[in-house]
Amino acid sequence: MPLNKYTTYIKGNYPIILCSPHGGLINVKPIPTRDNHIPCKKLNNKCHENFLSFVTQNDGPMTEIAHYIFANISSLTCKMPYLIVNNVERKDIDINREKNIGAETNLAKQIWDDYYNTIDSAIQDAFKKFGKKNVILIDLHSYGKRPTNNRNIICLGYGLKTHTLIKKKYSNDDLKKFSLKKISTNINKFLYGEKSLGNFISNQDLNVFPSPKFNKIKNINNFLNYSGGHCIKKYRDIIPCIQIELPEHYTKRNNIYEVSKKLASSIVLFLYSINNIPFKC
Repeated sequence: MPLNKYTTYIKGNYPIILCSPHGGLINVKPIPTRDNHIPCKKLNNKCHENFLSFVTQNDGPMTEIAHYIFANISSLTCKMPYLIVNNVERKDIDINREKNIGAETNLAKQIWDDYYNTIDSAIQDAFKKFGKKNVILIDLHSYGKRPTNNRNIICLGYGLKTHTLIKKKYSNDDLKKFSLKKISTNINKFLYGEKSLGNFISNQDLNVFPSPKFNKIKNINNFLNYSGGHCIKKYRDIIPCIQIELPEHYTKRNNIYEVSKKLASSIVLFLYSINNIPFKC
């Protein structure tokens, strides 16, 4: 289990890759606090997307949650998933953005490269052991600013924008963006069906969208879904991947162990449902 100062990597022997980019606590003093000096490329320097992309606040205790999920998957399967954790504070580097936005110094860019090179190594190792269609990547996050209410809903990101989820009718372009396209082209089945990760999480008495329980955004007041950030966009053409966004309520200290245990069970059952790899010790 090699440990890098800035990126923790545990090489697994089970076809789940867990990534955690936004829970790091190391303040890298040679890196100044990010100041959003990257100019917008859109017309007249008006870029709503880039404005939203600039965040310096950590996602809460996601490093701990990632390790708890890792430990619970190991307990369930007697195998180890792969684990990649960024240990650097978000004010120094935003791993889940494109490098020219999230890393503003040479050292930050090196850390950014190391994180994704580690994921690349994990993917290649897992593919050799289990086959390309049998491995899933889970990108772990949390949110506090949105949605403005109904905050106890986990958001699952599959690379699809909110307006696409509302219409439930998908174009060829939507299919290209769908982060589980390596498994299936049936988007609704894996967003709202019995074999969706959302369904397995719902069965653990956690609120989650999309899922059979929450399948209509219009019925969730002021709800804004997270479609998936840079990691999902980077890897969706390579490996089935899902971004998990936990609401602030589920990341409170008195909740994180139980939530992590339920998420671990849900992820393992989802993996089993798509590839029948045994998960019991």
